[in-house]
Amino acid sequence: MKPEAQETINNNLRDLLDPMQKLIFNPGVKLDTGNSLDHELKKAEICYQLQKYGHTFVTEARLKTGGKPDILVLDIIQPIAYEIMKSESDKSITLKESVYHGIKIIKVRV
Repeated sequence: MKPEAQETINNNLRDLLDPMQKLIFNPGVKLDTGNSLDHELKKAEICYQLQKYGHTFVTEARLKTGGKPDILVLDIIQPIAYEIMKSESDKSITLKESVYHGIKIIKVRV
């Protein structure tokens, strides 16, 4: 990994995430049994692709602002959150945008 990539990851960790949580970085995928199996399988599929292309991400990580994206990609200057939507509405995602404070959200329907 290039030093500037690690610096980006460190900055995003420090700036965005609640420091009191235990994080599971790829290739580990934190599962949430409160979600449907379809939801969790889609999350695993996306994480597989992200890892295949060398990205650093965390799953189910608490943001300092209180949100908890399904997947958060950390190795890019402007982080991306993936939100998997099975029964979730677009309105719910719009509400998350206000909590995620500028993190781009990619909606994934299952």
